[in-house]
Amino acid sequence: MKRLFGTIGSTYLAVLAVAFFLPKSAVFLLAAGFVITGCGIVLAVKRFETGKTMLLAGISAALAVVSIFLYRNYIYQPVVDNYSDKEISFKGYICDEINIGSKIIVIPLQTEEINGEKAEVKINLTVYNDFEAEEFDCVEGRLFVSAHESENLISKGCFLSASQDNSFELRTTGEKHFSLYSLAVNVRMKCKSALTKLLNRDSGALCKAILLGDKYGLRKTYKHDFQRTGTSFLIVVSGMHLSVLCGLINILLKRTKISRLPRLIIFLVVVIGFSAVTGFTRSVMRAGIMVILAYCGDVVHRKVDSINSLGIAALILALPNPFVVGDLGVLMSFSTTLGIVLWVPKIIGFLTRVLHICSVKLKPLRWILNFIVNLIAVSVSAALWVMPILTLFIGRIPLLVVPVSIITSPIASLILILSVIMLALYFIPFISVLAKPIALLLNVLCGAHLNINSFVASIPFSSVKTEKLYYFIWLGVTCALVAVGYLIHAKKKYVVASILISACVLGTGWSVQVLTDTHPTEIYLKQTYRGLTAGVSKDGSLSILCCGGNGRYNDDVIDDLYAYNSVIDNAVIPNRVNYSSYLTMLEEHFDLKNTIVNQKYADEISEDADFELSENSRISFVLNSGTVDEVMNIDGIVYQYLTIESRTLLFVPHYGDIEKLPVKYRTADYIIMDYVSYHAELLSCHTLIYTGQQNKRYDKNAELLGEISDKLILLKNKTYIFKM
Repeated sequence: MKRLFGTIGSTYLAVLAVAFFLPKSAVFLLAAGFVITGCGIVLAVKRFETGKTMLLAGISAALAVVSIFLYRNYIYQPVVDNYSDKEISFKGYICDEINIGSKIIVIPLQTEEINGEKAEVKINLTVYNDFEAEEFDCVEGRLFVSAHESENLISKGCFLSASQDNSFELRTTGEKHFSLYSLAVNVRMKCKSALTKLLNRDSGALCKAILLGDKYGLRKTYKHDFQRTGTSFLIVVSGMHLSVLCGLINILLKRTKISRLPRLIIFLVVVIGFSAVTGFTRSVMRAGIMVILAYCGDVVHRKVDSINSLGIAALILALPNPFVVGDLGVLMSFSTTLGIVLWVPKIIGFLTRVLHICSVKLKPLRWILNFIVNLIAVSVSAALWVMPILTLFIGRIPLLVVPVSIITSPIASLILILSVIMLALYFIPFISVLAKPIALLLNVLCGAHLNINSFVASIPFSSVKTEKLYYFIWLGVTCALVAVGYLIHAKKKYVVASILISACVLGTGWSVQVLTDTHPTEIYLKQTYRGLTAGVSKDGSLSILCCGGNGRYNDDVIDDLYAYNSVIDNAVIPNRVNYSSYLTMLEEHFDLKNTIVNQKYADEISEDADFELSENSRISFVLNSGTVDEVMNIDGIVYQYLTIESRTLLFVPHYGDIEKLPVKYRTADYIIMDYVSYHAELLSCHTLIYTGQQNKRYDKNAELLGEISDKLILLKNKTYIFKM
């Protein structure tokens, strides 16, 4: 087989991804692997070429399921079972860069001992106060840890998290943990510091994202603009970065007489060094492996197949850690690279024939046309192949991803090249002043890049939400068509027919969805350790019933709410306890139209509230078409009673006393409660959603809560969305 490793690696990675995000599918995937293997054996015996491909794909799929099962049960689960939801005493060190945000500090810890026993475990610690420590300081203390919910961090081997909200004690020992990686982190931090000094805030943040893969400083609004336009892959450190870096080095080396082997060693050092500086980002490692394989082929005078190189990279990354597929950057990197390898030559050939570039006599004009054709080919291939990944994880189809990519990808490439040159000049004594003119140009380019994305993201229907059923049917049909085409070495007629079938399935599904959609109202609930955030959405409108929580869940809450809208029509803040901590974040990241606060806590909640609800008063206002919210302040406690079409929902806040609530509001279809209210036995509902901590008060009243409702739903640090 010509592409042995390409078949094995791509199948292995794809099956791992499905098994990671859909654990219940493991049995089905394993069975499918055995069936495909059996079919492959039969076809191989009959000497069909596709039989060998199916045989390898089937075996790879089965091995992927087995490997992720073993890793989950013998690597991940023991750590979670031994330490999750427990207080631990530990000794260890800060193992990477400390990320400092506007409200939180995230400290990556590597333990060496836990409870007096040797244990190497990574913990993601969130603190809210300044902590006097530096990267790679040795630390010790006590923490209450829990299983991490972030797939991205889990994919990097960080299975536990902790925060200052619980039992917390952390101190430095005065010693340093040394490793070669610490040198790379210092280089990264110096680069970030230089970018911060030379550029304005937004330009510096974008350059850090493009050059170093650090999106931490990028404003949430810009992050979601990239998601809505589908161009997130442009700020993922990947092959483009190494290509530019290695290309610059190659230009310099061509002027020397260095032989192939020393040149390979130089590139190997560059790849490892750049990977370390970017935190061994998997997308960079993927690109680095492919670059090294390409130069190895050059040393032995053999041309390396790109798809085989991609498959080898997948195996090198995924075999030691099957959870690597939890990193969205990995899936985006492999998807875009595969699209570029498969489609770019064909698109270039097609456009070259259509534009008759070869017949152009003027070389400058021919060069410009070739540049435009290559740009279009790469942008189209990368954008279309990354679209399924983006729509699966972001829940939107970016309809304008291709034109936006064509416009912004050359800007991103130019930003990358100029950033490297600017930093090189800045760190060279006596000529560092030459970095400032480049910084001025970078500010303009970064501003243009961000503004283009923001403008396109604001266009109506620039991206549309994926309605689950029809979208997944379309995605399944399309994947099946691609797989069959690959197996039978499809020709032009099959490709055209497949595109038409795929388009018909998507169009039919969308049409049926539009005709049958009743536009239901969605209720969003995010329970955190010390708070609750609740939202109501319909037809693109978004209102907030409360916005409480701790810093551990900042990104989760903001990302979830942005999926609905970047505008919040109404925000009702019942009181300062458990319900108001995210208000400043909403004001920073969203266009907040109307804020209603409890007058009793107005000074502590917000200085710019649009309306203060006085004690023992009631107001009623429309949240969206068909949803009315009656807000009642009874003895300083704010209740909310929503009428949504023909259904009702009661939100009972902390310390509520149901005996003081008018009788007509005590019965509802849904009741949301985060504290066992006084006289809760007076309530009646079909579904009770309890979002509070399951403490002694809950244990004492658990039977009562079951009696007042037909269905009891308990949330614990979870997101819950239901339609009414």
